[in-house]
Amino acid sequence: MITYGLLIVAAIYLLAKWVFYHAYKKKALTRSQIDSALVDRLNMAEGSHAD
Repeated sequence: MITYGLLIVAAIYLLAKWVFYHAYKKKALTRSQIDSALVDRLNMAEGSHAD
């Protein structure tokens, strides 16, 4: 009976870890996309001022 409880606790722990990892990964991906968009916009602005 105790082993079943440990298996359930381990499964819940791994599931929570997986969910938080994917949420963090998705947030980091959108953050890097925003950063690259800002860099592109800055490069375009500097290019127009160089003329």
